[in-house]
Amino acid sequence: MKNDRFHGGFPSELLSKSVEERKAYFEQKIIQHPKLEEAFLDAKVKILKNKTPLVLLYGPSGVGKSTLLTKLRNDIITSLMQELEVDKERIPVAYFEAKAPESPKFNWGDYYRAGLMALQEVSIDKKIIPFHQIKHDIAKSSSKETYSALRWAYESAIVHRRPLACIVDEAQHIARINRGSKVHHQMDVIKSLANITKTPHILAGSYELLGFRNQSAQLSNRSSDVHLARYKAEDKKDLRQFKILVATLEDHLPVHEVDLQSNWEFLYERSIGCVGVLKLWLERAFDQCLNEEGNNGHFLSLSHLERTALTVKQCITMAKEAREGEVQLLESEEERENLITTLGLNLTEFNKNDKKPAKECNKKLKRKPGERKAKRDPVGQ
Repeated sequence: MKNDRFHGGFPSELLSKSVEERKAYFEQKIIQHPKLEEAFLDAKVKILKNKTPLVLLYGPSGVGKSTLLTKLRNDIITSLMQELEVDKERIPVAYFEAKAPESPKFNWGDYYRAGLMALQEVSIDKKIIPFHQIKHDIAKSSSKETYSALRWAYESAIVHRRPLACIVDEAQHIARINRGSKVHHQMDVIKSLANITKTPHILAGSYELLGFRNQSAQLSNRSSDVHLARYKAEDKKDLRQFKILVATLEDHLPVHEVDLQSNWEFLYERSIGCVGVLKLWLERAFDQCLNEEGNNGHFLSLSHLERTALTVKQCITMAKEAREGEVQLLESEEERENLITTLGLNLTEFNKNDKKPAKECNKKLKRKPGERKAKRDPVGQ
């Protein structure tokens, strides 16, 4: 255990505060780290600068996508703060979740209703269906006419409210379709919404979103990807950054005694390198030590971590799903050869051009890229 923790990232007076205050401090703390920052900047450029109609933001379960989306939403709100003071009707960003369907078919009616609620507007000078009508008359119907009316209301609300972006979390649920249906039909709807409203749509979810990207040539051309990846143990840079992340989290745990850094391997094992999984796990362990008789948040031990960790089977399932998604991002030589052949190009000539002189290759290998200094990551408020 490490003692004398007043040098840590949290205010020293927090140790004398109530259990509720200490717990709230750690739960609300957003830990900045390289992969989060990289994905955030990538998404920000594609949405605000490039105005990409459709952005697919994906990563493994528990990697921290919701944290990234919240950070993106807050950044958009901050950028429009002065304008919002003047234009009271404008909504800076529409942020909602694509609800998992109860049946095998995705419910577009629920999607449009969630979007309308996020826009806080379903009536534009009485040109859009009144809210009470949507809520009572239309909400109970599932006809094509109802969906068309809800879609029109949603599109009109976006045009009226002028959000810089529409952010849809858990977007992999949109792929839930009846047997025989086509996934690209679902994505055509989203693409059409983005085109008609001239508002970028960000679909965030699991690696299932990769199936969308490859369904249509037009969709591939008009969409862009943002990958929020986990930290991989086989990557030395990733592993170094994960250790820094563990040290940062340790600094912000408001307890007298804790030593996460000595247990980094166990922390990696049961989080599979996903920051979101790790943060929630530490919140559970912290809650247990706060409420433990005779402890009351004085120390957080390995025992607390072991009792609140995900099971081995749960981690195996998560790791397999993450690996399967990561493999989809790799382009094999066989796929490249298939592309070259499809385009009618000479495969032999292409392979010949790819072969670089040995001296040139060795020079490149000898270059040492800049390494990140081993220091604590900054923490967002």
